[in-house]
Amino acid sequence: MRLAALLEAGQSDFLDALTDLTEEQSAAKPDQNQWSVLECIEHVIIVEERHLRWLDKGRSIEPQRDHDRELRLFTIMRNYLEKREAPEALRPKNRFTRLADACEAFLEARDRSIRLVDERGETLYAVGVKHPFFGPVNGAELVHLMDGHARRHADQIRSLSKPAPPPRARLDPIRVQREDSSAPRVEPRLPEELASPADPGSFFTNEANVTLDALHLRNGNARGVKALNFTASGSVVELTNFAGAEFESIVLKDVRLLNCDLAHLKVQRMVLERVEIVDCRLMGFSAESLDARDLLIQNSDVRYASLHGAWLRNCELEGSKWQEADLRSADLSGTVIRRCDLDRADLRDAKLLDTDFRTSQLEGMQVDTKDLRGAIVEPAQAMILAQRMGLRIV
Repeated sequence: MRLAALLEAGQSDFLDALTDLTEEQSAAKPDQNQWSVLECIEHVIIVEERHLRWLDKGRSIEPQRDHDRELRLFTIMRNYLEKREAPEALRPKNRFTRLADACEAFLEARDRSIRLVDERGETLYAVGVKHPFFGPVNGAELVHLMDGHARRHADQIRSLSKPAPPPRARLDPIRVQREDSSAPRVEPRLPEELASPADPGSFFTNEANVTLDALHLRNGNARGVKALNFTASGSVVELTNFAGAEFESIVLKDVRLLNCDLAHLKVQRMVLERVEIVDCRLMGFSAESLDARDLLIQNSDVRYASLHGAWLRNCELEGSKWQEADLRSADLSGTVIRRCDLDRADLRDAKLLDTDFRTSQLEGMQVDTKDLRGAIVEPAQAMILAQRMGLRIV
């Protein structure tokens, strides 16, 4: 796996959280017990530099790869809602007074991390360090913790910069016919000209690291391939067969997938930023960990997909079949779901605040009453959901 690609995607996510912040917002503290945005950035830099020192001075160990443990470490660290007290050595000391200075310092620290991880690559599995919270970890596992830590505080920054809602007596369990308040989805930023590879059919091979940069890949074939990492940026992938393939990680940024077959594709870790998936077949698609921002899935067959615990922001699901998909514990907050069939889709324990279900088929959708708090529906959909709650409408 090209671990550096995960840090590059995480860097974009962190910078995105800082977009459009004013100096006043970055310095403001919600209360005396919470950090400001500037303090959050300083803390992330302190931790990043500490991890770099650990990687430099780590002891040699027998290399061992445990993908489940990597995902578990990332997920635990990534969870912003699970609060932890930072030790004194990692707390901010008011180093920054200007947002631009803090951003520049973060970029310098993250660039050093990316260079080190890119240079050492697979040898990081043979580096052992002792984490004060997680105990013994290897260098690759530490990289997953670094990625999760920055993303965790990116979420915190977004919550700090979000305007406080007006006070009200209670939160409406279901919001009916309300305008969508989420930020508009950002489309892929594609170059005006894309080169075409000479032999698209040979791009994907077993045990390979595949990289696309400013390419238009058409008629590629990854069917049944068991590869390491697939990284693409500023590219279009069209009429390409990924059916039954397995990847350790897929990192896509500014990518459009058109008429591709991703049925029964299995991915351990997937990061998507400004990605459009249109007219694709994703039946039985499975991602053990999915982080997606500005994702569009349109006119696609996503039946039986397994996206348990997925994290989506500024995403749109449109005109697609989601019957019997597993979205349990997924964070779909602010996701717009238009003209989708969710019959028997499992959304139990999902986060659905500001999730817009209008125009979608909800009858048969598996969801608990508590999970619907803050979701956006039409009156007719509210009637269906009310019956699910045991209400008799006469």
